[in-house]
Amino acid sequence: MLLFEIVFVLSALVVLYVYAGYPALLLLFTRLGIRVPRPSVRGDSSLPYSMGRDGAPTAGDPALPTVTLLIAAYNEEDVIESKLENCSRLDYPRELLEIAVVADGSSDRTCELVARHPGVRLFFESARRGKVGAIKRVMSLLASDIVVISDANAMYHPMAVRRLAEHFQDGRVGSVFGSKRIVSDPQNPGGGGEGLYWRYESRIMQMESTLHSAMGAAGEIVAIRRAYWEPPPKDAIIEDFHIVMQMVYRGYRNLYEPAAISLEAGSAEAADDLERRTRIAAGGWQSIIRLRGLLNPFRYGWVSFALFSHRALRWMVVPWLMVLLLPLSNIVLVLSGACCSWILLLLLQGLAWAAALLGHVNPSLRSSSRLLLVFHFLYLTNIAAVLGSLRYLRGRQSVTWKRVKRQSMG
Repeated sequence: MLLFEIVFVLSALVVLYVYAGYPALLLLFTRLGIRVPRPSVRGDSSLPYSMGRDGAPTAGDPALPTVTLLIAAYNEEDVIESKLENCSRLDYPRELLEIAVVADGSSDRTCELVARHPGVRLFFESARRGKVGAIKRVMSLLASDIVVISDANAMYHPMAVRRLAEHFQDGRVGSVFGSKRIVSDPQNPGGGGEGLYWRYESRIMQMESTLHSAMGAAGEIVAIRRAYWEPPPKDAIIEDFHIVMQMVYRGYRNLYEPAAISLEAGSAEAADDLERRTRIAAGGWQSIIRLRGLLNPFRYGWVSFALFSHRALRWMVVPWLMVLLLPLSNIVLVLSGACCSWILLLLLQGLAWAAALLGHVNPSLRSSSRLLLVFHFLYLTNIAAVLGSLRYLRGRQSVTWKRVKRQSMG
């Protein structure tokens, strides 16, 4: 039974490292003021804030770049007018800010509603190619220095765009993303775990950003320097992750700005959240495999360590440990007549799974218990990751999103 003991202990150590050990290391490094080597940039690292298509400074506020806020809106008639109203309240010089909507494939009233706003630029083609296809199609038609990619249901704090844009004074910065905050309806608390997860993730990415570059982005609020843009593959499943990590791959920094806040309603149903996270996991496998060069520590150093710890292990290893190896090895050890400690560990795992299941079938109960909320979301995430990995390996993940019902933001 020594083999199963080793499997269990190693599996538990990897899970603990990913969820607690790696964040603890980040905290230690940031508290001690340790700095890791900055990326070596290919090209000029002293670019001005404002650059036109030819690289010359643009007119207007010299301290701010020109920005296009590009809203991806496939069949978003329910929220698009609220989004455009939200855009009108952004604290950014109007002569430097362009609002654009790409509504490719929409068959509802989205385009009609956008057309009522004369100051908004509308892009539309009848073919639906997914968010990444729509963005790739219109990017060459934009002339601004910075492009902020947004979703129609993501509502920005008035200072959000300004906070993103301020980081681009440094020519080593290729992308900056903001803070995604989940607003849960008290009458329908399905998104509570999602909000808890994002607070945890945000703290990790803030520390990664301080040290070097964040390993990911919130696709609802990500700004890219257009001069550094490289289109992701047309079949990219999670295009936001691929876009920012491609920046890092080329030597630029990807930063997290917590003061650039995007508000979004949580998923209305746990099943919808499971589907979304399954897709993300499938996209995670795809991205790690395609950007595997970043895992070369001899070339990328800290970036390789961070990507391996934060993303590769979490997407590709930990789910299989939590969902399969930990419980199965523990069951084998108990059935073999091992000591009481293995029985206790199996009981603790059983209680954790029971809490997750209870939180799943009774959303109102998990909304009143932080413990149930944590276990529910932790196991939901890892079950989705297992399903997502199987879906990716079988080649059955579509590039287009299946729209899910969101809660009301009141």
